[in-house]
Amino acid sequence: MTGVYNLNSGVKISELYKDLDKEQIESIEKASKGGFTTEELKSLEEDGIDTSLIKKNSSTDDTKKATKTNDDIDDKIKELTEEYFTTAFSSGDPYKSTNPELTALNKLLDDGVVLTLGNEGFSKTQIVDIISQIFPSLGIKSKGDNGEYTRPIGHDAEAQKIFSRFSSHLVAATGTESPEIKEAREKLNSINNQIQSNNYEMQVLEVTIEALQDEVEEQVDKAIEDSEDIQEESKKKAKEAINKNLNSYTNSNGEMTYEEFQNGISSDLKGIETKSGRQLSEVVNSLLDANYKMNLLKGYVSDLSNLNQDNIQLTSDAEVAKEDLDTLLKEAAESNSNDPDAECTDPIGFYNNETRYDFFVDRDKNEDISNEKEFLGAQSGFEEVKKLDSDGNNVVSASELEKANIKIVKTNIDGSQEIVDVDEIFANPNDGIHLGSYKEANEDIGEGNKLIGTFSASVNGKTLEGYQTLDTNEWLDKNYDFSDKDEGIGRFTLDSTDIAEAYNADEKINIFTVRNSELESNLNEAFSIYGISDSTTKSILNLTNSEAKRKGQSIEEKFEEVAKKEEEAVEWSEEEMKADKEKWEKENKDKVEEEKEEDN
Repeated sequence: MTGVYNLNSGVKISELYKDLDKEQIESIEKASKGGFTTEELKSLEEDGIDTSLIKKNSSTDDTKKATKTNDDIDDKIKELTEEYFTTAFSSGDPYKSTNPELTALNKLLDDGVVLTLGNEGFSKTQIVDIISQIFPSLGIKSKGDNGEYTRPIGHDAEAQKIFSRFSSHLVAATGTESPEIKEAREKLNSINNQIQSNNYEMQVLEVTIEALQDEVEEQVDKAIEDSEDIQEESKKKAKEAINKNLNSYTNSNGEMTYEEFQNGISSDLKGIETKSGRQLSEVVNSLLDANYKMNLLKGYVSDLSNLNQDNIQLTSDAEVAKEDLDTLLKEAAESNSNDPDAECTDPIGFYNNETRYDFFVDRDKNEDISNEKEFLGAQSGFEEVKKLDSDGNNVVSASELEKANIKIVKTNIDGSQEIVDVDEIFANPNDGIHLGSYKEANEDIGEGNKLIGTFSASVNGKTLEGYQTLDTNEWLDKNYDFSDKDEGIGRFTLDSTDIAEAYNADEKINIFTVRNSELESNLNEAFSIYGISDSTTKSILNLTNSEAKRKGQSIEEKFEEVAKKEEEAVEWSEEEMKADKEKWEKENKDKVEEEKEEDN
């Protein structure tokens, strides 16, 4: 992370680190200018300075030290556009989950790109600019250089979920969380990264093991088949050649390589052919190679088992880390709520034909009701309404409401909500709130809410009774669509990193272990045809263990390439299928529409 840790007001480095010398104090003070980045803290730690004191006495903000230029932004936009290019939005509502750009944004979040951008040094504003240009139809736009941004209202439920993920990733990536939350999130991310790394290694190992087992089986079967055509005298020579060269290999104390050992056998068996035309040396060395691969297979299955056990432990660690993170986030959310002692807010509004209208102050100018603090009356009850009467005529007119940036959240009878401007409701010039009509009340209206007072309001020439209520935040959260909740900020900052799904290879390990045992038995049977004992083959395995591992690295790389090609082939196949489907739908457009009409 490259977020900034700003020392709390009144905190002095010299008082935090009384045991450090003058030069060390000056080093810390120099790094503190503009806030500590995590890179600067790491550098201090390398100098032997305990930075936990700085973290405990600091807060973080949105204005981190951006280390990227406009050219860096342009390069990143180009890079990510190529990687996450999708069919451009063409028709319908761009703020619905059917927009392909929204699906692409979700994939980008799955890949942790926003968090990576933060790690690379891009600021919050820069990340918003990058995302807005990669996915222009989504309406994500920056509001200056302080990290604020807006999005239009109207996203459906699935779209809101994706945008909420984006907001949470942005918070985590740009240092707007407390140092403790950042540390807890980084810990969980680190565990998840290890799980995903293990998953990949296990999948590569599975491909490698399966392919090697096929190779061993093929080599052993062929050697046994060839052995039926070999004279007993030739088999005797094969045994003598192996034992002779094995003694030389053993007594060389490492000076003789395994390749020289094989070449020695080939030389001693030179010219002896089987009836199938294969050289006897080729058959024997094929068996020795299979023996080699059996050694690798045992190691690979053991590695697979270890990674599997590691994933089990990591999943347990991740659950503990997630619980710690959720606890910190919950505490942060509670501290970000109104007043820690206040559990209620004073919404002010009125009903008209079972439709509810509530006034709110659009303090952050996002054309949405962000949280309960934006209700008109949330700060000082009906006194807030009285302060809006700028001309002193005891009526708060529509123009005075608009001047104060008042909006109205309209709740329909079916529970759906929309944000409307004052002039859409107060259409008559004489419309407004009559301050002299206010009457105090103290009435319990259920679910922990109270009616505090009533007043009269002229709405489109019609007189309605308005209300001031004291409602619990719990009730408000159930009955209003707060945008802070959608975006996972403020007291709704409860989004945390999910635990990565750990791949379980128990079944595969059992299958591989059983097959290894069968292959080893067949290999020993093939060697016994030549009169070569089990102890001899084990001696070869022991002597060649280190070389087998070195050779195994190249084999593993080969099979990684195979796995990658298979994966690319699957992706290509999916793209081809998608293209074929789109082509068919285009060519059969009339037929598709007829079927839709029939379904309806």
